[in-house]
Amino acid sequence: MDRLPLISVIVPAYNSEKWLKDCCYSVFCQSYPNVELIIVDDGSTDGTLALATKLADGKEHVKVIHTENGGVCRARNNGLDAAVGSYITFLDADDVLMSDALEVLYSGMIREDADISIGWKSNMTANGADLGCPYERISGVFCGTEALRLSLEDHPAMYAVWGKLYKRDAIGDVRFVEGRRVHEDSFFVFQCLLKQPKVVIGDEIVLRYRISENSASRSGFSDKFFDIIAFAERKKVLVGENYPEYLPLAENVIVKANMALLKNLVKTKAPQYRDCEKKAINEILTRKAYYKTAIKSDARWFWILTHRLYGLYKMLYMVKNKM
Repeated sequence: MDRLPLISVIVPAYNSEKWLKDCCYSVFCQSYPNVELIIVDDGSTDGTLALATKLADGKEHVKVIHTENGGVCRARNNGLDAAVGSYITFLDADDVLMSDALEVLYSGMIREDADISIGWKSNMTANGADLGCPYERISGVFCGTEALRLSLEDHPAMYAVWGKLYKRDAIGDVRFVEGRRVHEDSFFVFQCLLKQPKVVIGDEIVLRYRISENSASRSGFSDKFFDIIAFAERKKVLVGENYPEYLPLAENVIVKANMALLKNLVKTKAPQYRDCEKKAINEILTRKAYYKTAIKSDARWFWILTHRLYGLYKMLYMVKNKM
């Protein structure tokens, strides 16, 4: 029997000493037998690099790359450049793969002759308690621009770079936009989908996602969250250049980006952002006819914003969190 093709697992790690061992062991214990692990230490100031080096000791299939701190996008790009596998997947250092994750993703890809194979996540607390999958799962095969359409509809299957197995050719020269910190993975997936890959979505849980207050998407407000708007606007430009028939859906992306920005602006009392809040609300009201519900919490948030209840919501949030 021919040996199965190599899958490269890219793990960017910044100050991840607490979780890195669990993450790496979830790769070591995969039922799929031919895997290389690439740990990219992004200039950590804790013991991440030492732990990664120890985990790699004596293992030919584990590479450790150390770079100066440049952000998760640069770390993933360095991992992509170092990967030699015919298939690529990404895993954050505080998450873990299910033991059969790569086998499930690869089997789905081969069965459907697909370019990208997608599974689902189950959330867990910082201590590892299971919280279940937060989404209503779909499954199926999507050809041509069908997967791109799902992305523009803001379907959760297309949110993140992890939980997916990519043929190397499906990525090609696509890289992460360095210097950006929020929604950078969504834009990476979007760029891959512009190529009209054949995508298979299974119904299996392939990853346990750790809910951490230290993550870029869950931390307090900073200007990094304006990346959400920048990526949404860039998506609209690319849709107009490549698939103008989908421009109405690109407007949905703009609506969702402003909704996400406002969800994070709730976390700050800084007066310099008030004009940003007003602008975001106006963008949503202007484009509300293009809105499409992806998940139930989106629908609730859209209702609050379009009924001009953002100020009340923010006041209650501040009281609840004693800000």
